[in-house]
Amino acid sequence: DFKNFGTSDIDGVGNIKSAVDIIREELLKKNVDLFAQYFYHNVKLFRVMVPLGTDLNHYFEIMNSRGEQLEKHEIVKALLIGQIQGTTEVQNKFAAVWDACSDMNDYIYSHFKSLSDSQIDKITFDDILLFSDNDEDEDISLSDILANHVIPSDFPGKEIRIKEKYRSIIDFPNFLLQVLKIRHNEVPLDDKSLVKHFTPYLNEPIEFITDLLKYRWLFDKYIIKQDLTDTNDKTQSWGIRKLSVNDNSNGTVKTFDDDEELVKLQVILYYSDSTNTYNNWLFEFLKFVNSNQENYTNYTSKIFEIAGNKFDSSTLSYPDISIFNLYFIDFLFWKLYITEVQNKEYINLQEPLLSLKQKIFNKKNLFNTFRFKHVSSKEHLFPQSKANDFGIEPEYLNSVGNLCLISSSQNSQGNKDMPVAKKKLFETDNSSLKRLIMFESFENDKWEAEQIQKHKEEIISLLQQEELIALSE
Repeated sequence: DFKNFGTSDIDGVGNIKSAVDIIREELLKKNVDLFAQYFYHNVKLFRVMVPLGTDLNHYFEIMNSRGEQLEKHEIVKALLIGQIQGTTEVQNKFAAVWDACSDMNDYIYSHFKSLSDSQIDKITFDDILLFSDNDEDEDISLSDILANHVIPSDFPGKEIRIKEKYRSIIDFPNFLLQVLKIRHNEVPLDDKSLVKHFTPYLNEPIEFITDLLKYRWLFDKYIIKQDLTDTNDKTQSWGIRKLSVNDNSNGTVKTFDDDEELVKLQVILYYSDSTNTYNNWLFEFLKFVNSNQENYTNYTSKIFEIAGNKFDSSTLSYPDISIFNLYFIDFLFWKLYITEVQNKEYINLQEPLLSLKQKIFNKKNLFNTFRFKHVSSKEHLFPQSKANDFGIEPEYLNSVGNLCLISSSQNSQGNKDMPVAKKKLFETDNSSLKRLIMFESFENDKWEAEQIQKHKEEIISLLQQEELIALSE
């Protein structure tokens, strides 16, 4: 195959073909067939995906001078494999499961075609050993690889777009810690000391890899992923999807038919702390899912409980109010709307919530299309720079009644404008439901201390209606 490869007619691989021709010619000319055979059978080629914008010349220089440094999770993998008392096949299966689970931006079943939904909840390592041979990489020749995979003309751009179909909310080192913490609650979710956290538990490689696969399956089935095939950045399309058992093409379908509330709650938990560490909500939810039968109502109630516990009723004014608090207030506005739309009336809904509901329905078209976006700027609707001119005291200016969460660009755009000017700019923008409700709360185009206080009372009533907090004035 090595000798005949140079005569192969394969489109799109001209440079590789030329390189093989040169190597073959030189090796045959110098009669070093033994070296050629060693090179062909023993040298392994692997592809390293580097971030977009990487200085490739600098990267090549570093690789040539000192090689690529092992990541911490690769060290943990090696330490765990070293503890396995068994055949090479057992170690290889461990490595195959580990590597498949490490691909967080794809679904785990894409690596294991024989893995079914019915197997996963009671899976054992013996089951893993029985995975079909089709689950593993086959030894195929270079010419076969190239013949069946024509390199696109815009490589590597097209290749990256194909690979990055989904975006996970967490990277692999932190997912490892999620699973380890489920097994051992005392483990902190701090990936900076990944090897240190694993060191006391290196004697349980089989148990850990089995749980890793199980929780990765649950993660894929019940946790949001961003669909990158939706190229509109403004929509930021998140979904909870599972393998379609009726689809031979390994497609996905929604895990639950009506999943808006579950998706939105997970999105705000992620967006409010997207540093990819200390995701305690994810740990709590995965642990709950593992011990409870699939039930959308139960899962939604659990994630709502987690979100409610995260809401901090002691900080409802600027600058201490958290980004999550403002996200969650937007969620409660949406929930009040969708509950009425679905004819699930709130019990004993009284003022000021009746007036709040009317304001919401005045903007129903914008509520219908609402999706949470990644925003992080705490906005004063009445600007801080004009407060003294209009006699707006700090207790009103910095009150939750005068605050909302918007993008940094919008904050810069209308930072010093008066409320009426901001309304003209953003009255059809639903990136913040709370801002829409504040616009609806203007009285004769007036937004000052009295209107701010009324809106604060609406928020407090809504929070109390959900029985999350018991605030006193």
